[in-house]
Amino acid sequence: MTVSYDVSRLAPPQNVPDQVRLTMREGGRTYMPTEASRQLLEEIGGVETLKKITKTFYGRVFKNAHLELFFERTDVELHSSRLANWVAEKMGGEAFPLAELSSPERAVPQDLVSTIMHEEPQGTRQPDVENEDCCIDAGACDVVKPRGVTSGIKDCPIWAKRHPWTYEREIHRDLTGQQINYRTDSGRLIPKEMVVHDRSSAHFAAWHSVKRSDEDAGLHFGLVDSRVWMRLHFWACRTVGVFVNSSEEISTIDNDGSIPSVEVSDDTKVRFQDWYTRFLGHFVRIYERDAPEFALESAEWSNHVDNLQTYLTNGQKMDDVLGKDNLPSALRGLPAPVKQSLHSVSEVGWPYKY
Repeated sequence: MTVSYDVSRLAPPQNVPDQVRLTMREGGRTYMPTEASRQLLEEIGGVETLKKITKTFYGRVFKNAHLELFFERTDVELHSSRLANWVAEKMGGEAFPLAELSSPERAVPQDLVSTIMHEEPQGTRQPDVENEDCCIDAGACDVVKPRGVTSGIKDCPIWAKRHPWTYEREIHRDLTGQQINYRTDSGRLIPKEMVVHDRSSAHFAAWHSVKRSDEDAGLHFGLVDSRVWMRLHFWACRTVGVFVNSSEEISTIDNDGSIPSVEVSDDTKVRFQDWYTRFLGHFVRIYERDAPEFALESAEWSNHVDNLQTYLTNGQKMDDVLGKDNLPSALRGLPAPVKQSLHSVSEVGWPYKY
């Protein structure tokens, strides 16, 4: 399969206006949100825009025979909302109007709700999203464990608004067990039921999905999975209109008009595309350590009309990726200029260095 690339776009963009840095905690590679990332989320339209991206993304994931095998439940609304809220939380943004968090069944003192909804209490500080610290003075509300899924969750409207993904996980996550094929230490597969309550357990359930072959059951995400995942994700960003597209036609491919685009400035598109590609490049390392250097390549793949059309006419399969399960085989399938660009990206320490 022939794939189109513009090699000039496979290098990290230079001179991005008001570039939003991908910020790590001092002395490590633990991501942390910043005021700049929070403002960037507001510029693209907040969590509602993220939900448009993730809804578009999962709509294509569940049509992809390779990725669909990882999911027991193929509910687009369920998965898209969770991923969008996770990204919003990582960007330091907010979700859930405060009024929606003051329901009678919640254990929040109503006088506290009323106070917080009008004015945040003294001691307010920026949320420590990575470590899930409470955003407000520890003396302002009680620490509770509504269902014991996680610990130290603040049952507080301000906290919940600023931690939409963690709030959903702790308060509203469906804890009904799902079936998996568990591989024992001896290599034997046995049916088992497990509760999916966070990202780690969701990954474990995906690896042991009953839809996967006996041979693949229990295998972690690999390079193929990561590359297909990124390509579809970046394509969703282009469909929704938050990336800079090489052609207006890109937003209409596989879109019958049901996926509305958002109105953002060209400068915001440049800044969001630069930051979000780095962001996914950082987190895809959780899936596969060699995947980050393919983030720019995946974004560029999604920027060519012929690549998208070929993918659709080929039964929504990426033959240039499938079967290339390790870095050497993946690189062998790429044109020499593309391989050189990927090598250069890796050498400069992208996505962390500029």
